[in-house]
Amino acid sequence: MTTTSELRSRLESQGEEISQIAHRIEDRIEEYTDWPNIVRQYPLQAIGVAAGAGLLLSGAGGMIIRQLVRQVGTMAQASVTAAIVAAITSNTTQPNRV
Repeated sequence: MTTTSELRSRLESQGEEISQIAHRIEDRIEEYTDWPNIVRQYPLQAIGVAAGAGLLLSGAGGMIIRQLVRQVGTMAQASVTAAIVAAITSNTTQPNRV
């Protein structure tokens, strides 16, 4: 059987462990939200993100996305049409088996 003092000791050690974990999480959060440091470490990626955000916010990004969606839709439609034509022609060239 566990005594009260043993339970208190366990709770205190677990509380200290939880506190250490919380401090490590806080340090990580500070590290990931330190934008000047992130920009210094990854300048090209930061420029790319800024340019992409600018495009999307300007409205031009929406136009580019719509054009891309149209092109992908056209390519998909052509691919499906080609598959249907191939299926039809392959069925007509083979003799019917009954």
